[in-house]
Amino acid sequence: MQSLVEKINFFLSQTWFWLTISVLFASAVMFFDFSVLGLYQDKNDTKGYMDLITYFDDGIIPTQTAELLMFNIRLLKPFYGLMGSILTPFFEPYSAMLMLNLLLYFGTVLLLFHLLTKYLKFSGLMGFFGVAWFACSYPMLKYGFSLMTDISGYFFIILTVYLAIIGFNKDRYAYFLAAGIAAGIGVTAKESGAFGLLFILVYSIFELKNISFFKTIKRLLAVGAPFILIFFSTNYIVYNLINYSYVDFLTMVEDEYAANFRTWKFFLGTQIATFNLLWIPFFYGLYRINTYAHKKLLLSLIAAGLPALLWSVYIVRGLFVQYIFIIPIALFGITYFFTKDRLGTWMPKPLKFTLVSLPCLLSIGLFLISRGSSIWKIFGI
Repeated sequence: MQSLVEKINFFLSQTWFWLTISVLFASAVMFFDFSVLGLYQDKNDTKGYMDLITYFDDGIIPTQTAELLMFNIRLLKPFYGLMGSILTPFFEPYSAMLMLNLLLYFGTVLLLFHLLTKYLKFSGLMGFFGVAWFACSYPMLKYGFSLMTDISGYFFIILTVYLAIIGFNKDRYAYFLAAGIAAGIGVTAKESGAFGLLFILVYSIFELKNISFFKTIKRLLAVGAPFILIFFSTNYIVYNLINYSYVDFLTMVEDEYAANFRTWKFFLGTQIATFNLLWIPFFYGLYRINTYAHKKLLLSLIAAGLPALLWSVYIVRGLFVQYIFIIPIALFGITYFFTKDRLGTWMPKPLKFTLVSLPCLLSIGLFLISRGSSIWKIFGI
């Protein structure tokens, strides 16, 4: 009996065990979502991306005015069109986009787990809970597996951050170069794909305490050069093709949507729906951050997620990019409460597990209640 207990404790102490559990849990969430909403979840923006894949596949451009405007907007972010057209010899456009999104989903899960356990020093169990909060969140259940591009923003922001942290730790310019490339490719998929650059900028400012100004500039140039090359060359090509630019797109979105959808009503509704109970350990974690190293890393992560608040429309799938700092800081708060707070250390393990699982349970409940109901749209969710 003792031998069995020792074996169980051994597995529970291994990071790879919790990584396996995290991937299995993320897979279970995916299958649950497909069982509720179906495999091909056609949303508002799906048609535009199907047209984009078709354009890169055989050169056909939509002729109707409304479809042509949407096509122009999608062409500013050609990642899905290019990658989808590579897969269309083997799959239909719907299947190609779904495969891309699933690859990005599991890529995000793996990167999030490694970021939490290897670089933020959380245990494997806490890394699993971080992945669970991500995969079983309301935005992922409602929109994450649909035929839209939000998952690419979630992936490329964490990929950029992950590569940058390795660069800072190992002092290798190659990783900063790779981070710049990741952000450059990311912005060709989703605007938020470039948000990781702000993490690098803010973290570099903190690093000035230990690193020379000249070296900081070299690091930022290593990041900025490939990003600028990819972003501006892509937009130059697109502008010459259709006479449409990011400036046109951002101006149009701001003029048409900001006044009605960037409001306190939508802000509160979407933020509560997006992270629900995670806000409690998040604010507690902010209060308990007490070392310079933690402040430097976590405040830099906040910088990467905050631009979502500047977008013209507050919707859960857009604001969910804040997971890049909400989840780590909430985990910090939970860990501190359970290990150092008198009340937290007193709690039995089943109660702790229940409390940590509540955000997932509430997200599932909201997802099932809101499915097919238009009343939730008044809050942007």
